[in-house]
Amino acid sequence: MLALAIVVVAVVLSGPLLYATYRMTALPENAPRAFLAQGRRLPGQKVVVCLGDSITHGRSSFDWVSLLAGRLGAKGLQFVNAGINGELAFDARKRLPDVIACQPDAVVVLLGTNDVIGAVDAAAGRRMHFFKRLPSMPNPELFREHLEGIVLELKQRTGARIALCSLPLLGDDLSSPAHQKVSEYSGRVREVATAHGLSYVPLHEEMVRLRKAYGGAGRPFVMSMGLITKASLQRYLLGMDWDRITAANGFLFNPDSIHLNRQAGELLARLVEDFLEPTAATSAR
Repeated sequence: MLALAIVVVAVVLSGPLLYATYRMTALPENAPRAFLAQGRRLPGQKVVVCLGDSITHGRSSFDWVSLLAGRLGAKGLQFVNAGINGELAFDARKRLPDVIACQPDAVVVLLGTNDVIGAVDAAAGRRMHFFKRLPSMPNPELFREHLEGIVLELKQRTGARIALCSLPLLGDDLSSPAHQKVSEYSGRVREVATAHGLSYVPLHEEMVRLRKAYGGAGRPFVMSMGLITKASLQRYLLGMDWDRITAANGFLFNPDSIHLNRQAGELLARLVEDFLEPTAATSAR
């Protein structure tokens, strides 16, 4: 009876966690392969592919891609969400065939957060190196190599307008090592954009500006699966919105020190919308 009771308790306790995990990892309905399989491209409309990690995937972070789809759908833009949780630039580069098959008119690339985490957290870096079979531990040179590889392949195989986004803040402490590394990687993004004549979306710079306006030291970044899990349970079991979760966990922009709340997600959407205006104008003609 004791063993049965233990099993029942384990199932009861694990059920909510499994549900939250399912909600966090389920692919968007407009992921590239679903978009292609269902023949969703509509005549006369332009296709925008958003390539990124969990911040773009939009299940453990505010869904800025869906926000843009709602705003710009009437202007003739269709959105494909090519975000995958946990990916580095190294991983996203492998998925370019699906992105290219969507025949995008514009591609928005937001990558680098996991590259930074692997560089500032040694344990996370070792896990990434082993499980993702990286050629080296995460580092700025590896990030730039694969970001540039993504750009070159998109330029060679599509006629899409391309925008590279700088990285969002990790936590709120602008004096932390994590912030210094985010700034460094955002500099690499700008270098690649400049070298290839691409649009640059200054998400990092705008978030820093807002962070300084708030004042105070702020809570620093912490790589904590417990905090990520807590945020997902707050979202999917308690129905809390991302801003409320952020405040409850002591941050300004990140519910778990990594992902975006509504305030940060709306900022990103506005900046990307500025880049997409010419594409929307062309589609409307």
